[in-house]
Amino acid sequence: MKSIGIATEPLKPGLIFYVERPPIEAKVCQEIIKEGYIIRVKSPQKMGKTSLVLQLMKYCTEINYFTVYLDFQQAHEDIFTSLDRFLR
Repeated sequence: MKSIGIATEPLKPGLIFYVERPPIEAKVCQEIIKEGYIIRVKSPQKMGKTSLVLQLMKYCTEINYFTVYLDFQQAHEDIFTSLDRFLR
Protein backbone atom coordinates (compact mmCIF):
# COMPACT_ATOMS: atom_id res chain seq x y z
CA MET A 1 0.00 0.00 0.00
CA LYS A 2 1.33 3.42 -0.94
CA SER A 3 1.38 6.03 1.82
CA ILE A 4 0.24 9.58 1.16
CA GLY A 5 2.26 12.28 2.88
CA ILE A 6 0.97 15.59 4.14
CA ALA A 7 1.72 18.47 1.80
CA THR A 8 4.34 20.81 3.20
CA GLU A 9 4.12 23.36 0.40
CA PRO A 10 1.08 25.27 -0.89
CA LEU A 11 -0.56 23.77 -3.94
CA LYS A 12 0.02 25.77 -7.09
CA PRO A 13 -3.03 27.07 -8.99
CA GLY A 14 -4.44 24.56 -11.45
CA LEU A 15 -3.17 21.43 -9.69
CA ILE A 16 -5.63 18.55 -9.62
CA PHE A 17 -5.06 18.01 -5.88
CA TYR A 18 -6.39 21.44 -4.93
CA VAL A 19 -9.76 21.11 -3.16
CA GLU A 20 -12.06 23.91 -4.25
CA ARG A 21 -14.35 25.54 -1.73
CA PRO A 22 -17.05 26.90 -4.08
CA PRO A 23 -19.03 28.99 -1.59
CA ILE A 24 -15.93 30.53 -0.02
CA GLU A 25 -13.98 31.13 -3.23
CA ALA A 26 -17.01 32.52 -5.07
CA LYS A 27 -17.77 34.93 -2.23
CA VAL A 28 -14.17 36.11 -2.00
CA CYS A 29 -14.02 36.64 -5.77
CA GLN A 30 -17.17 38.80 -5.52
CA GLU A 31 -15.71 40.82 -2.65
CA ILE A 32 -12.26 41.22 -4.16
CA ILE A 33 -13.60 43.33 -7.02
CA LYS A 34 -15.20 45.85 -4.63
CA GLU A 35 -13.17 48.93 -3.89
CA GLY A 36 -11.62 49.21 -0.43
CA TYR A 37 -12.34 45.70 0.78
CA ILE A 38 -9.92 43.72 2.91
CA ILE A 39 -10.11 39.96 2.94
CA ARG A 40 -8.84 38.05 5.95
CA VAL A 41 -8.15 34.34 5.62
CA LYS A 42 -8.00 32.58 8.97
CA SER A 43 -8.01 28.86 9.78
CA PRO A 44 -5.89 26.25 11.59
CA GLN A 45 -2.55 25.13 10.16
CA LYS A 46 -2.50 22.86 7.10
CA MET A 47 -6.04 23.80 6.01
CA GLY A 48 -5.05 25.34 2.66
CA LYS A 49 -4.91 29.07 3.41
CA THR A 50 -1.81 29.67 1.29
CA SER A 51 -3.18 27.57 -1.55
CA LEU A 52 -6.42 29.58 -1.40
CA VAL A 53 -4.48 32.85 -1.48
CA LEU A 54 -2.50 31.61 -4.52
CA GLN A 55 -5.80 30.78 -6.25
CA LEU A 56 -7.07 34.29 -5.47
CA MET A 57 -3.85 35.86 -6.76
CA LYS A 58 -4.30 33.90 -10.00
CA TYR A 59 -7.87 35.18 -10.28
CA CYS A 60 -6.68 38.75 -9.68
CA THR A 61 -4.13 38.56 -12.49
CA GLU A 62 -6.86 37.16 -14.78
CA ILE A 63 -8.97 40.27 -14.15
CA ASN A 64 -5.91 42.50 -14.71
CA TYR A 65 -5.28 43.46 -11.08
CA PHE A 66 -1.75 44.10 -9.92
CA THR A 67 -0.85 41.86 -7.01
CA VAL A 68 1.74 41.80 -4.26
CA TYR A 69 2.28 38.78 -2.03
CA LEU A 70 3.51 39.55 1.47
CA ASP A 71 4.39 36.79 3.91
CA PHE A 72 4.92 38.24 7.38
CA GLN A 73 6.25 34.91 8.63
CA GLN A 74 9.41 35.58 6.62
CA ALA A 75 9.96 39.04 8.13
CA HIS A 76 12.51 39.49 10.89
CA GLU A 77 10.91 40.23 14.26
CA ASP A 78 12.69 43.63 14.45
CA ILE A 79 10.38 44.88 11.69
CA PHE A 80 7.44 44.68 14.08
CA THR A 81 9.06 46.69 16.88
CA SER A 82 8.05 50.05 15.43
CA LEU A 83 5.29 51.22 13.12
CA ASP A 84 7.76 53.32 11.13
CA ARG A 85 10.00 50.31 10.39
CA PHE A 86 6.99 48.15 9.58
CA LEU A 87 5.54 50.67 7.09
CA ARG A 88 8.89 51.08 5.33
